[in-house]
Amino acid sequence: MRSNHRISFYSLILVGVALFAMRYVQQKPADTLPMKITTWDALGYYMYLPATFIYKDLRELKFYPSIENKYQLQGEAGNFYQFMKTENGYYTGKYFIGVAILQMPFFLISHFLALSLGEADGFSQIYQAGIGYGAVLWVFLSLIYFRRFLLQYYDDLTVGIGLLLGILGTNIFQYISVDSAQSHAWIFPLYVYIVILSDTWHREKTILKSILLGLTVGAATICRPTEAIIFVIPMLWNYQKGNFWRYWWENRILVLWSGLGFIAILSIQLFYWKYSTGQWVFDVGSKWHFLNPHFRVLFGEEKGWLIYTPLCWLMVWGLFLIKDKKFSVSVKTFIFLNIWIVIAWAIWRYGGSYSARALSQSTPVMMLPMLAAIQFLIHSKYKILVYAAFTYFLSLNIFQIFQYNNGVLHADRNTWEYYRRIYWKTSATEEDKKYLQSDAEQ
Repeated sequence: MRSNHRISFYSLILVGVALFAMRYVQQKPADTLPMKITTWDALGYYMYLPATFIYKDLRELKFYPSIENKYQLQGEAGNFYQFMKTENGYYTGKYFIGVAILQMPFFLISHFLALSLGEADGFSQIYQAGIGYGAVLWVFLSLIYFRRFLLQYYDDLTVGIGLLLGILGTNIFQYISVDSAQSHAWIFPLYVYIVILSDTWHREKTILKSILLGLTVGAATICRPTEAIIFVIPMLWNYQKGNFWRYWWENRILVLWSGLGFIAILSIQLFYWKYSTGQWVFDVGSKWHFLNPHFRVLFGEEKGWLIYTPLCWLMVWGLFLIKDKKFSVSVKTFIFLNIWIVIAWAIWRYGGSYSARALSQSTPVMMLPMLAAIQFLIHSKYKILVYAAFTYFLSLNIFQIFQYNNGVLHADRNTWEYYRRIYWKTSATEEDKKYLQSDAEQ
């Protein structure tokens, strides 16, 4: 550790402690398990692992009814929506296989331990803890490298504050430390690595780095297909107007190596579809309204991203402050496309969530402009007010996460009046709850 980088180092440690502490605090006993996180959508991401390694039944899933009866994981009684029965009579996953691949090391460690404890059914407490704490460790390791990268572009104080606000002051905190089996925490490090790889590849191009870029883009794509837009980050990094196409033509061989890496990872999903459905490509049924996006994902009373996590405004403002950075075009293009894709999805509520969870995994990219805004503010003459505002909104985010996990801040039916009534309150009265949206409004 360099002596002049102490602030960001201690900030990183504080973030790590907070992530693990939140995971520990939020492992409230459920009806059937002390910690139960492979539920609802998370079950669809995780199911591939026990089905493959324990039950050797990836198509018929005959083992699952007894598991559901024991643990109640699927979320909707009688609706096993995580997997669909196809025309050939077999089940195929609604959710892509990539998250399971990233979870696999932690699953295998958990399974090894569970064998000695007699709980090796793939869903018992040891597996829940393995995935829960594994997600936190997976993210924290990536933050070690991310801090080093950020210090190339921003001063130590800015990076230190940025790590606190970017991780603990936004909704990614919830999805790393509480809803740890969802896809967001597992994809988050892929964005860290694509940013680092993009920067190092443009500095010194090698075949290995090219392959790693392709592998990273492929891994993100088979976690959530909309993450494929991640490819614009390396493509536009260090963009130079008038030299774009010639630059890539001169590096076409390395681009081919990246393509091979991408295809290698993508083929895992394709082979799974062929195995389970008999088709190389299978439509899982998603729908988008690209010409009529749902801006309430950003500003809506239900869970608007810029309403419930107001520190995200720093990311928006920072887009106007990074014009001299080599990543300016890359980051601006990605953020615009990513937000548009997210708000254009037909099911704009994204189920129960704290703020707009579909934007949380791309937080590392958004932190690049966020730090530009932070650096501008902390060196202004209003720095006392700036620090006070940072402290307030950071505290608010942490408090709201506790509200959310204790049922005070609703996962889907908030209104402006209800939010006003429960603002900074530890409980909601029956009178307050009258102002929630009704089921008919959803």
